[in-house]
Amino acid sequence: GVELRSVSNDNLIANNVIETHGSSSSNAGVRLVSSVRTNNISNNTINTSGTSDNAGILLTSTVGNNTVTANTIRTNGSSNNNYGISLVTDTNNNTITHNTIMTDGTNGGIGIFLTSTAHYNNISNNTIYTNGTTSNNDGILLSTTTDNNKIIGNTIHTNGTGSNHGIRLLTTTDNNTISNNVITAHGRTSAVNHGIYFDGDADNNTVRSNTITVGSGGGNSNNGIKAETNSDSNTFADNVITTDGPGSTNYGIVLFSSVRDNNVSNNTINTSGTSTNYGIYLASTSGNNTITSNTIRTNGSSTINYGIYFATDVINNTVSGNTIRTGGVNTNIGIYLVSNANNNTVFNNTIYTNGTADGSNFGIQLNSAVRNNNITSNIINTNGTGSNNYGIFLLTATDNNIIDKNIINAYGTSVSNYG
Repeated sequence: GVELRSVSNDNLIANNVIETHGSSSSNAGVRLVSSVRTNNISNNTINTSGTSDNAGILLTSTVGNNTVTANTIRTNGSSNNNYGISLVTDTNNNTITHNTIMTDGTNGGIGIFLTSTAHYNNISNNTIYTNGTTSNNDGILLSTTTDNNKIIGNTIHTNGTGSNHGIRLLTTTDNNTISNNVITAHGRTSAVNHGIYFDGDADNNTVRSNTITVGSGGGNSNNGIKAETNSDSNTFADNVITTDGPGSTNYGIVLFSSVRDNNVSNNTINTSGTSTNYGIYLASTSGNNTITSNTIRTNGSSTINYGIYFATDVINNTVSGNTIRTGGVNTNIGIYLVSNANNNTVFNNTIYTNGTADGSNFGIQLNSAVRNNNITSNIINTNGTGSNNYGIFLLTATDNNIIDKNIINAYGTSVSNYG
């Protein structure tokens, strides 16, 4: 539609209607290429549709200090990789704000895409809809050495038929700020949905004060926030997270696979599927994380609800000052440590378990080779109406743990109650 190339600076591209409808790939409404700076792209209406790799606005190759604002963009390729706005290769210090973006390709629909050393950009107050008809729809995607960007105040809706990610960080994306965004990730099938997803090697990022709602039409595996595979030293704080898929396996916050030194604090988490709901979940060699002052409620309509869950070599974490309520109809566990979850400190938490049917309620459970944990000064209330209520329960080779100064009330109307 419009292209600025090779030191084309200080131009205004405004109030245009741009249509690009190529019969093959790589159609762009507005393209800035090669050392193009301090331009203003505003109030344009842009529609692009080719087979794949279509971009409403494309900034690439040392393009900096440009402003992209108040544009309306629709990309609708018949194949994969359709981008509303794309920043590629040394695109630094640009401002992307107040745009409305709709992507509708068959795969790889991305509202705003930053990749290959895109640094110090401000992505704020945009409204994004991604509705691809197969997998991998991203509201905002940061990939491959994309650092020190600010993702603030955006409204994101993902509703593809496959995996949907509100905001995703992929491969060495560090020191970014993600705050005050409103994210709704509602896939139309049973694929995985994420509100915010750190998909490997995302370090020293701050995720704060976001409102995240995740669900799916098909059922399973919804994640409010997930950080995995060497995503270290991040802060996840003051977020409001709701996961409400109609099937099983809903997670509030997940730290998975060698994820260390993260801070998870002051979040409000509500999970409600049919079964297997987790407020906060740590697994697979995740250590030295701090989980503090979170408010967690899990309310599945069938079996097994966990407030906080540690499994498989989860070591040297601190869990303190959290308020946990589990109220599903069967088997509710406030804090659960299993399979070599060792050397953790669990103190000053307040736990309520209130299952309403068959099964048992546990304030804190240690199960299967769980050793050298410190369970201290927790307040535990179990009041289920099912089989048994346990304040603290140890099972199968749970050795050398300290259980000290806890206050336990086990007064359910079940068969047996145990402190």
